[in-house]
Amino acid sequence: MRLCDQNKVHIMDLLKSNNKFYKVYNLSSTHQLDTNPKRVFDIKKISLITGVLERDLLNCSLNSILNVMCDRVLLEEITHSKGSFLNGVYNIKFRYFCPNCLADNLYYKLEWQLKDITICIRHNVLLTSTCSKCGQQQPYTHTNLASGHCFNCDNTLCSKLSTELIYDDSLIRKNVWLSQQYKNFSAIFSSETKSSDISNIYKDILIKFIYLCSNKVDIFKSEDIKFISRDYKYKLLNSLKVTKLESVDISISILFKVLWECKITVENFVSLEIPSSFSKSLLDYLQNLTVCLTPWCQHNNSNKMLFKINNVKSKTHFNLHICICCSVKFGNKRVDKVWEEYGDIIEVGYALIRPLVNAGFSIVDISRKTSISRYKVDKMVSYLTRFNLFNEVINNEFTPNFIDSFDYSYIMKVASTNENETIKKCKKYYKITKRETYYFFYNPIIQKLIYTN
Repeated sequence: MRLCDQNKVHIMDLLKSNNKFYKVYNLSSTHQLDTNPKRVFDIKKISLITGVLERDLLNCSLNSILNVMCDRVLLEEITHSKGSFLNGVYNIKFRYFCPNCLADNLYYKLEWQLKDITICIRHNVLLTSTCSKCGQQQPYTHTNLASGHCFNCDNTLCSKLSTELIYDDSLIRKNVWLSQQYKNFSAIFSSETKSSDISNIYKDILIKFIYLCSNKVDIFKSEDIKFISRDYKYKLLNSLKVTKLESVDISISILFKVLWECKITVENFVSLEIPSSFSKSLLDYLQNLTVCLTPWCQHNNSNKMLFKINNVKSKTHFNLHICICCSVKFGNKRVDKVWEEYGDIIEVGYALIRPLVNAGFSIVDISRKTSISRYKVDKMVSYLTRFNLFNEVINNEFTPNFIDSFDYSYIMKVASTNENETIKKCKKYYKITKRETYYFFYNPIIQKLIYTN
């Protein structure tokens, strides 16, 4: 903003010429220059234009934190909303500032945008995003901000007004502590994450976090975990079951909240030593952890809606369960005991067939393109339609037009774990297509009846 102001260049011209992601760029996306610049801007070009080293430009952003929390390869994939470690961390809509600081030195600290930090630790006053004259909140980026003026009324934002001081010592201490943790975070973790086996480093951070949330007990017990919600607990535990982690799936805000509650710093956290008894008991627990892994299920990473399947035996999996919210089955692999989907709705239906259908490919084309039988493609399409996973036009096209009048009594009578036989009988009785039959077969009530009765 200052560069454009000094050179009488509109900031949109600079950003558009360096944008490498958006077809149409607008100022509402400029926060990404601070949160994850490599994803949306050509840093080399900006370095050449400004005469500032790439390293120094990146150090003016959250890039260093992202480098700790995520595999470098994934950095260009992560957005503010997608990267869970950024969720709830950064204010992206309005520009926050301390009027007293701006009066001394006209620049906006990255720290002021962090949601956890609410006080200027230099002046002990609340940070604000509003103009003292007109009361308008300042946008994240605007040409007026470069000169320290309100975008709406042009009033100066750089005024040493008699702002009300904060006298809450605990609040001041917490803000000072948070500021220091954010500053130290990357430096402390940098030596840790230089290892080639980065996945094990990520797992180590997760285990230390779970250990800390368990009040540093010697033996892991799920019920001992405090400070985080039940769903978040299962989300993290399930991450540890992944063979190769690509990121540390903890929000930085939550990490610092727990560190503050436990009265330790980031440095203390990194140096934590985990008892072997805790690691072993956690591993034993993970081998039997049962949670729903379906991305679109509202009970994802929770076992609230999982029911044990006792009427099906498998040569490849044991401990079979079904989520009666999304009708997807799960089990532990007999080979390595990893908890995974028992079937292929997620990996084949959702990940492979769904994008092709949304892109306009026909059932026949998809079958040829993927070498998956038309029968199976139809079956997957029925499931995806049932759970509204296509775009609205396609979902309406594949949804049977008689769903309100459909009588479930016969399918409830003959439904069994023999799927092919059930479909065959119902198709003949109702005089409908296989795809339509599967649509009604995947009703969660029918699935619950089959596998838990």
